[in-house]
Amino acid sequence: MVLQQLDFFRKTGLGFDQESLFLFSMPTDSLSRTKAEPLRQAILQLPEAKHVSFSFDAPLSTSNKRRTFQFDGAAEDTPFEANIKFADAAYFKTYDLSLVAGEIYQPGETARAHVVNETLLRRFGIRDAEEGLGKTITMQGTSLPIVGVLKDYHLHSLQEEIEPLIVTIDPREYRSVGVKLSVREMNEAVRKIEKIYALFFPEHIFEYRFLDENVANQYAGEKQFSALVNIFSTIAIFISCLGLYGLISFIATQRTKEVGVRKVMGATLTDILALFYREFIMLALTAFIVSAPLAWYFTSEWLNGFAYRIEPGLWTFIGAMSISLAIALATVSIRSVKAALANPVDSLRNE
Repeated sequence: MVLQQLDFFRKTGLGFDQESLFLFSMPTDSLSRTKAEPLRQAILQLPEAKHVSFSFDAPLSTSNKRRTFQFDGAAEDTPFEANIKFADAAYFKTYDLSLVAGEIYQPGETARAHVVNETLLRRFGIRDAEEGLGKTITMQGTSLPIVGVLKDYHLHSLQEEIEPLIVTIDPREYRSVGVKLSVREMNEAVRKIEKIYALFFPEHIFEYRFLDENVANQYAGEKQFSALVNIFSTIAIFISCLGLYGLISFIATQRTKEVGVRKVMGATLTDILALFYREFIMLALTAFIVSAPLAWYFTSEWLNGFAYRIEPGLWTFIGAMSISLAIALATVSIRSVKAALANPVDSLRNE
């Protein structure tokens, strides 16, 4: 179940592009902000660069700003906070964010409009994104219209539900530069951009990170947990196999005379193996009946910690039971075949 949940994470899209994208930090003082647009144009001169965006941070980030606001002229603040993303107009193309209604705000130095996500409108009972266009959002005394509605994307990992989002312009808040490249091998392009950065900000260190690595870090804890589950499951299976082998060896020794008599009476190899298998199949099924409800309970409790999750399916437990039986029978076969092939004359004489 743990592995299936992590596989679900890997296969579920987050709603934005994270391939061939990297981010680097930029100084936030007033002089450095005047160099932002020349820096963008210099990077776009590179054949590897497709888009360049300035923002507070990437679409998925652990560092976000949150605020209450007034919606559509309301006198009081909303009872919930919205996630605020400060970003320029190139932000949407750089990260391939999809609009379901309206348009993005136009490039400019000051905020003239907001773009929100579907979740924010649904909090106000608006299901049709077109109905949200033109409504106003007031923050810190400034009212601006909604000009576009973004298709919901994940602002955090899949452990958390999608939050209401407002994207707006504020160059004073820009501290991160996102670059979308046209090549998958990014190291050479990054080195070129580092040289450009040094020309604009020679007194600052070029610090960058790849967006897909940033996303992967969101699930670092789950990956470590998965690795521990794999290790301890392997140890548990190995110890169980040793126990099964010891038990079948003990039983085979106890029933040496019975096996010899059965062979003299015409029992085949298959008959002798069935004699041992029947008992161990019952043991394995009993173990499954005891453990399956416990496994369902504990995995369900673990999965409840995720806003987006798989559901424990019947086939998962059927598969686990089948694999358990196969491992048990394979272990039993190692010793029972030897007992079944023994010469019955020797067995009866010794007994």
